[in-house]
Amino acid sequence: MSQRLPITRWLAFLPAAAWSALLLYIGRRDFGTGPESWWMPPDKLLHFVLYGVLGALLGSGWHAAGRRPSPALIVAAGALAGLYDEWYQQFVPTRSSDALDWIADGLGILAGFLLIAALQRRQTPR
Repeated sequence: MSQRLPITRWLAFLPAAAWSALLLYIGRRDFGTGPESWWMPPDKLLHFVLYGVLGALLGSGWHAAGRRPSPALIVAAGALAGLYDEWYQQFVPTRSSDALDWIADGLGILAGFLLIAALQRRQTPR
């Protein structure tokens, strides 16, 4: 039986916190809407994928934390980051706040979290 190194709960979520900070930084940036923005994927897909990574990191942190908080609490915390990002974007001149973006964020978080949870279940010996 392999022994896990002791890890404090908050350290397990450090990658998710760093990614969340990056997402909030990106949310404050102006990426333009002119010809230079041709490389941007569709908006809702981008939200889903970027917040899906956050969900996966939250799922990984949840698994590594040992004593685990409720999965609903973890997903809600991620969704709050998306909500804050959407709220803040209404004050950025070239950005807009959109409830559908927040829904895409939340679905991405849930999908990423559930993917990691399913992978962890498959790897855990019964």
